[in-house]
Amino acid sequence: MLDFIEMTMMTQKNKEAVVKLIDEVWSKGNLQIVDQLIAPQYTIRHDPGDQWEGKTLDLATFKERVKMSRHVFPDQKF
Repeated sequence: MLDFIEMTMMTQKNKEAVVKLIDEVWSKGNLQIVDQLIAPQYTIRHDPGDQWEGKTLDLATFKERVKMSRHVFPDQKF
C-alpha cells in the first residue's frame, strides 16, 4: 500500500503529464510526445456530443484526432 508521500508524488506526476498533454499536444500540436503520454489504447470519455465519445483509439488514430481538431481550429488553446 502506498503511503501519503508516495501518493502525493504520483498525483503530482499525473498532474504534470496531463498539463503537458494539454499544453504541448492540444494547444501546440506537438504530436511527437503523444507516445510518452497516452496509453497504446485510449478510450474517449466525458466528451458528450463529440463524434469520438466512447471510442477506443490507438496512438495513430489519437494523433489523427488531434490533427483534425487543430486543422479546423488552428488557434485553439486550452
